[in-house]
Amino acid sequence: MRRDLGRFSSRQTRPAWTDAKTRFDAQVLGPHFESIARDWTERYASSSTVGTDQRQVGFAQVHDPQSRRGFELDVVVAGQGNESRKLYAIGEVKGGEAVRTVADLRRLDRLRGLLSSRADTADTKLILFGRSGFTDDLVALGTGRGDVELVDLARIYDGE
Repeated sequence: MRRDLGRFSSRQTRPAWTDAKTRFDAQVLGPHFESIARDWTERYASSSTVGTDQRQVGFAQVHDPQSRRGFELDVVVAGQGNESRKLYAIGEVKGGEAVRTVADLRRLDRLRGLLSSRADTADTKLILFGRSGFTDDLVALGTGRGDVELVDLARIYDGE
């Protein structure tokens, strides 16, 4: 926002917000929604949603050697104590205006596969958080799979 402070101060708010919106969404709204998703997962999500009552929630980096890229998992639900190498759930959080698609689920499924060499992912659930919702084909696919949870704003505020 600093780059636009002059225009905000001189009440040129419409052009300042127009130029700042992309940065604001990426640097403020996105990280805040990720934080809300982790908090919801830790405190309010049911055991059937995340696969356990005992949970340690955080985030993780995953390297994909095939594409030579790194990915961030925004929500990771790991076991505690004797189950420290068990992953109960992994999730991706998107706070932007784009609706989540089947491609998002495929990417998350691939990341789960990459983690199988480091942790027990046999029963790991996939959680997609989407501030702007989900495509119909993703909802249909997610409804048919017991390992997928779709979490929108209504579920964060009213659901488990």
